[in-house]
Amino acid sequence: MNESGRPVVEGRHPDDAARDYIAGRVKEGASRQAIVQELIQRGYEPTAARELVGGVAKKQALSARKSGLMLLVAGIVITVLAFVATISSYSGAARQGGTYIICGGAILFGLALTIRSILQLVRGREAK
Repeated sequence: MNESGRPVVEGRHPDDAARDYIAGRVKEGASRQAIVQELIQRGYEPTAARELVGGVAKKQALSARKSGLMLLVAGIVITVLAFVATISSYSGAARQGGTYIICGGAILFGLALTIRSILQLVRGREAK
């Protein structure tokens, strides 16, 4: 038995299993209240169930924001580099003649990545 009065099963604390369950249910789109009710039906105290669900939801939101920021930076960098490559190529061709490259695909990819990351930051969860 541990300090919460719940037995440790096979070296794994029951709250760890509950956190895994909660994470899966959150990813499936279940509401916090529904998950709390499910935990209460499984024998958790209401306060403990709310704390577990709140902790997992906060951790997932923090992780989503972190990856969202990384995607935002990547999207902006890709877009800027593609614009710079296009403008540099055009400038060289305008001065000396010849052909130039338009990095339209990279620009669109960078913009799409930026938009996706902004949506992820606003929602506070991983984009699918």
